[in-house]
Amino acid sequence: MVRPRLILLLLLAIFFVLNISCTDSGDVITNPWLVPFRERHGSAVSRSQMRAMVRLARFYQDAGMQAEYHHSLTTGVELYAGDIGVTFELLNVLIDGINAGRASLTRRKAELTGLGIDPESITIDFVPEPGLPDAAGEALTGYIESLTELETLYEEAYRILSSACGQIPYNPELYYRTAHLQFLRAEEDGDRDKYKDAINYLKRSIASDSSHLESYHLLATSYERLGDSDRSLRFWRLFEVIYEIAPQTVGQGFITPQREAMHEEALERITELEAETGL
Repeated sequence: MVRPRLILLLLLAIFFVLNISCTDSGDVITNPWLVPFRERHGSAVSRSQMRAMVRLARFYQDAGMQAEYHHSLTTGVELYAGDIGVTFELLNVLIDGINAGRASLTRRKAELTGLGIDPESITIDFVPEPGLPDAAGEALTGYIESLTELETLYEEAYRILSSACGQIPYNPELYYRTAHLQFLRAEEDGDRDKYKDAINYLKRSIASDSSHLESYHLLATSYERLGDSDRSLRFWRLFEVIYEIAPQTVGQGFITPQREAMHEEALERITELEAETGL
């Protein structure tokens, strides 16, 4: 009698397990490693995946495989951009590429100018006319390629930075770097919207750290680029105020040679704008 009762209990247990397993597909818990994109950045899973990709990036870096290092680091930050150290590491890689791209573009511009072609009239979608001399055709093609590569780097850096800004709140250096990138892009193409975007990030930087001198400097300069002398003067004056009072609370190490040079520029601009605006 014991054996049949045991068999019956086993059958009931199997039935119970099968019944629980065959639930509606909507009730099934998804694989935790397949985190939906919109939920990635807040998940512990994404942080774990990011760390794994960073370890892989270190391996590539030690092996001198720069492209693979860049790709792995980018993948890690795309999974989770909330680690400020890793995000800035990738940003430094991108900035190195941007600086190289800007240098290449400068050489290409000089080459076009030497051939009597105005580089400012050439855009990414420019199509060289057929029948151009070989030297001019090659110079134009090279310039457009450099322009396209630089814009791709700018876009990648901005995507990484803007994503990080959404995940790491109240970090003035992060806001400043994002703003500085947009300012550089605006200096390249004259896009007023990029100056305005830079201003928005700079205001967030100052709201996070009211003594962030570089942000006041770039704010004043950005407003000058937009032709808003009143606001520019206001932020140059604020720069002067912060420069004078911050060392009392932060310490004398606050004043660096770079900030001294920025201060001299601020004093010059204050004098000039006061004369211009009468304020």
